[in-house]
Amino acid sequence: MLRSIPIPDGGKGPHYVGEYGDLLWVSLKGSNQVLAIDHRHPERHWFFDARSQPVFVGRHPVSGEFYASQDKASSLLRIPSPSGRTTQIAVPAKHGSTPVGVIAGLGALWVALLGTERGGTGTFGRIDEHGRISWYRLSSPMARSAGLLHIAFDPPRPGRHPGLWLLGSSIISDRVLDLIVRVELDRSHRRIISEEAVALPTQLSKAHRLLVTSRSVFATEMHTSTLAQLAVPPGHH
Repeated sequence: MLRSIPIPDGGKGPHYVGEYGDLLWVSLKGSNQVLAIDHRHPERHWFFDARSQPVFVGRHPVSGEFYASQDKASSLLRIPSPSGRTTQIAVPAKHGSTPVGVIAGLGALWVALLGTERGGTGTFGRIDEHGRISWYRLSSPMARSAGLLHIAFDPPRPGRHPGLWLLGSSIISDRVLDLIVRVELDRSHRRIISEEAVALPTQLSKAHRLLVTSRSVFATEMHTSTLAQLAVPPGHH
């Protein structure tokens, strides 16, 4: 271990950590807060009250604002800056519930909806620089009721449509598939033009995280302590 940074008094239950310059942004599930702390000078820190329970924290690549997903509240916490006033953005029930993965890519911030114990809605959203969310719903038979947990993006490559990968997980529902979905968008990012889905080899494995490389896509299966690999044919993405 190189270094340990204690959580300041008043916060507990760190879950996610993201590093942005000298600041670490931490979701605190135990105290329902988001923490921004200067890792060089930990006495410089800020707490932001959240609803139950903050999971991911991501920075918008255009606006620079931070967003935290709050799964149990089915809402997003919007943080304009360490000294700014926070606001809440509720997930419309018609699109689904339980925002989890919040990942930056393709000039925006993206959020995955996990759903409930009864199942998912195969829905994810794109947050623009003004905090507006465009929602997308998967339509293939395997993916349209997926509980989406995590998002990753194709490695940069000129001359192709933008693409992203979605991880469907059984982490809160045994009625959904553990699967990987690749979605291709038009160049405006407004419309899905294709989607492909493949089930992970071990179902009810509570798939947890996704990593995309130039030749493979990896998914962690939390329940089985296994790393699943999906080989990507050359030129496929």
